[in-house]
Amino acid sequence: MKTNIFYTWLPCILTILVTILGFFLFIPTDPTALFYINLVYLIVLEGLFFGWFYMGKLESDREQTPFFKVFIGVHTMYYLMISLLWMLLYTLLLSKSGHEWLSKVLEIESITSWPVLSVRVYVLVIGVLAVIWIILASIVGRQDVAYHTQQTQLEESTMDVRAFCDELRQMAQEHATPQTQRAWKQLIMEAESVPPKQFAQRYPQLREKANNLIK
Repeated sequence: MKTNIFYTWLPCILTILVTILGFFLFIPTDPTALFYINLVYLIVLEGLFFGWFYMGKLESDREQTPFFKVFIGVHTMYYLMISLLWMLLYTLLLSKSGHEWLSKVLEIESITSWPVLSVRVYVLVIGVLAVIWIILASIVGRQDVAYHTQQTQLEESTMDVRAFCDELRQMAQEHATPQTQRAWKQLIMEAESVPPKQFAQRYPQLREKANNLIK
């Protein structure tokens, strides 16, 4: 499927540009490190949101199982909401600049005396949230790859069993005699009853029986 810039990259780019514009329109007289950290962090979260939103439209995503898509979707949305909540909580209630802003808006001087957390703690929590999100996604992703591989192998083995049974029927039509006709039927039934996972192991034995009936 061709990528259409008007419903993929353009909304993401416009959202990021509006975010940057909004930040610099309301930039404080003396911006602190928190101002730039929030700007970069919000852009990253927006990029992650649009990346998740369009993930289902990628060609490479077709090999992922529905369970993985649902988990990543829910997991990512929780991560985005918690990250935004933490950003607002720290910026407004746990930072010195937030206390000063609330004090001016609400006209409550006691707000400036509330506890203040270091910006390092703020960045540390951001990193911890990101690590948790990545680790959980990686664990589920590895399990999803293993499951998908098993399913692919099972489908291929099932097709191999069907192909071999069709081959046996063809061989029976060409080589069966009144004396071996019953043996051919039993061999075909035996091949059809083999579980796909065991087909590779049983194949040499079944092939040998078919060769013996031809002799």
